[in-house]
Amino acid sequence: MHKLFTYLCSALLLVTATSCEKKTEKLLLGGSGWNKIVIIDKNTKQVEWEHPLEKGWECNSAVATPDGNILFAYARGAKLIDRNHQEIWNIAAPDTCEMQTARVLPDGNYLLGWVGHPAVIMEVREKSCRVPNMRQASNIRMPSSAS
Repeated sequence: MHKLFTYLCSALLLVTATSCEKKTEKLLLGGSGWNKIVIIDKNTKQVEWEHPLEKGWECNSAVATPDGNILFAYARGAKLIDRNHQEIWNIAAPDTCEMQTARVLPDGNYLLGWVGHPAVIMEVREKSCRVPNMRQASNIRMPSSAS
């Protein structure tokens, strides 16, 4: 009985020790005026991944997809890339518009939005198959990055 009790206590201690192990949290960072998108380990503060942006791209939003790819909106469009920097798809915004938003929807599709005239909100399925989108007159003739 004593051996069984010792065994159970050891197993409980092992489970407790492994469940208290800190998960590594990552930060995906990008923003206007910065020339790259990075993933930083929150604990070590080290850059683990970096994707350079072309001059003038102005990253407006970035998000990691559930399968580990990176979706980002930049002034001239939205792009989905893998961690090896390979482009999966790229959707350009019209010359008089600026892509502002790129998000992953709960069903796995993507929501993209650009400002300008007209402002557009669109849903994109895998491999840039677009579903019908919504257009809204914004009366913004020329967004800041298009000027």
